[in-house]
Amino acid sequence: RVLAYLDDVYLVGPRAWVEACYARMRVAYAALGLELRDDKGVVYSPHGIDRRQTVRVARRHADGTTTHVAIDATLGVPVAGGGVVGGPAAGEAAGAPTPAGVVVVGSAVGTPAFERQQAAAAYAGAARLLQIISVALTDPQITCLLVRHCVLTRLTFAQRTLPPRAHHPVSVAFDDYARSTFEHVLRTGPLSRFGARLLTLPLRCGGL
Repeated sequence: RVLAYLDDVYLVGPRAWVEACYARMRVAYAALGLELRDDKGVVYSPHGIDRRQTVRVARRHADGTTTHVAIDATLGVPVAGGGVVGGPAAGEAAGAPTPAGVVVVGSAVGTPAFERQQAAAAYAGAARLLQIISVALTDPQITCLLVRHCVLTRLTFAQRTLPPRAHHPVSVAFDDYARSTFEHVLRTGPLSRFGARLLTLPLRCGGL
């Protein structure tokens, strides 16, 4: 299966099919005078990529630092963080396992730890945006509209694409922060249990 959104293209399927499809894409791009950026890609398998199928490459960054990246020897693209299995390579220290996964069309696909990591990032980003809006604006109506359309929509997408287990406990912390922000913006003081419940309901049910 090929999933694509604008210039983001994802190949999802058995390894042999992905390898063949990626090779055909390389030829098709060359016919158009284009070139695939292998360094911009990533390969991920739920079962992990065998270390014997990878090579380690040193990459120097603009700030002068160097990192070592595992590259899939056949595809030529980096392996998703934590996606290599088979123990550390010679001379490589064994460290804590890194959550393995990849973001596909904005949705996290990977281990439960990776899904929780991406969910936490989504809630943290929404909380930062909520804080900026609540501090920068003084009009409660405009604030609520921006929060509804610019903050909550991001979380709605995460809630639709990630399993429920990935959201706890960060979702509870965000709810508490959103309620305290609402109390500050509208100067309501501490909300009653009914008021807090009303705040969480969708608009079609009389929520805010």
